[in-house]
Amino acid sequence: MAYKSFNPFTLQEIASYPEHTVEEIQSMLGRSNSAFLGWRRYSLNKRLERVSQIADHLEDNYRHYAIVISQEMGKKIEEANQEVIKCALLCRYYIKHSGEFLKKKSWEIGRDSVRIQYDAQGAIFGVMPWNYPFWQVFRFAIPNLILGNTILLKHASNVGGCANQIESIFTLSGFPKDVYQNVRVSSSRVEELIGSSLVRGVSLTGSENAGRSVAEISGRHLKKVVLELGGSNSFIVLPDASIRKAVKAAVQARLVNSGQSCISGKRFIVHKSLLPEFTKILLSELSEFRVGDPMLASTSLAPLARLDLVDELERQILLSIEQGAKCILRPERRGCMISPTVLTKVKPGNVAFDEELFGPVFSLCSYNTLDQAIELSNSSRFGLGATVFGRNKEHLERFANELDEGAVFFNYPVRSNPALPFGGVKNSGFGREMGIYGMLEFANIKSVFLGKKK
Repeated sequence: MAYKSFNPFTLQEIASYPEHTVEEIQSMLGRSNSAFLGWRRYSLNKRLERVSQIADHLEDNYRHYAIVISQEMGKKIEEANQEVIKCALLCRYYIKHSGEFLKKKSWEIGRDSVRIQYDAQGAIFGVMPWNYPFWQVFRFAIPNLILGNTILLKHASNVGGCANQIESIFTLSGFPKDVYQNVRVSSSRVEELIGSSLVRGVSLTGSENAGRSVAEISGRHLKKVVLELGGSNSFIVLPDASIRKAVKAAVQARLVNSGQSCISGKRFIVHKSLLPEFTKILLSELSEFRVGDPMLASTSLAPLARLDLVDELERQILLSIEQGAKCILRPERRGCMISPTVLTKVKPGNVAFDEELFGPVFSLCSYNTLDQAIELSNSSRFGLGATVFGRNKEHLERFANELDEGAVFFNYPVRSNPALPFGGVKNSGFGREMGIYGMLEFANIKSVFLGKKK
């Protein structure tokens, strides 16, 4: 079997990458462990010097990597540029704060002196998706490498070129050989790595089904696992919200990465009194969007990443309509290109409400009271993030406290930031990436008894 990448705009094959054999995987595991034994002895400053070189390299060559991203998964070139630059910003963030995050903490308990320190554990196996092929990898790998762990990375099969480029970045930035390695295996073979005694933890960003499978395998092998899974984020518009600002933010939240983002707004829960005007302005805004070549700056919406993803999205739209949703802006499709869709009268029990729609589909529903808005938002099996648009501080604070989400954003679309812990609850997974909490997920938080103080 081989990894194959296709250009979503032209549908032409770009390249094919052979899967690693069982023997090759065993060799990579051994080399990763050997590399760890040396890498963990590097001082923190020396590890940060390597990360600084990565940041420099990304900033100097962002356009080159953005082109690879756009060609392989169809992202608009400007969004691809921003993705690569954001990876450099993440590196800069950890360079600045890792000393503080990993500082040993000493104190006294009675007459005894004790210390907490944060030790690396070994090879961490990452399984990362195609929708943000650079960002997802760097936000997982950088804090773990700074900690002193090594990385084995299984990337999505349709972005093999991105995977190779990322591996080369670590080599070009002076990382020791085998500290970071690409692993090309099918999903059915991930247990080969998770089951190895040389793998000390697993991090997956992917679907619910992939999360269940990886969690089950990791549980059998007693491996720590972090899961960042799907999301069906609510975007709640309160009665006192600025409608035009809310609509502009809604369009931004839904159409970023052509709607292929776990944290994009998907369920638009609008107060009944505002819904007619919200819908009218939304349709006007969407009339300006055209799907086209992601390499052109004039393109407002890029293709989806694969044909099967568009097939699935069309199935979900048709089933939602059969279940009672009303389609007031119908999609037009050509290959991987699909135009924005607007569904109204969406309720719990409808596919457009209950499932994650990974594409440019707006699911609109209404409410009368704040209690109803909270209930609608929380009725999803997902809990990754939510946006609340409004002005009343007491009302906003209530949503912050009562929404069952990993993040709540006021008057702004949900987005990730290196300084903020990122992750969800319920079927959106568990564990956190980024910030201090993400850095410590795969640390051995070690207690050290120093003896009686003199």
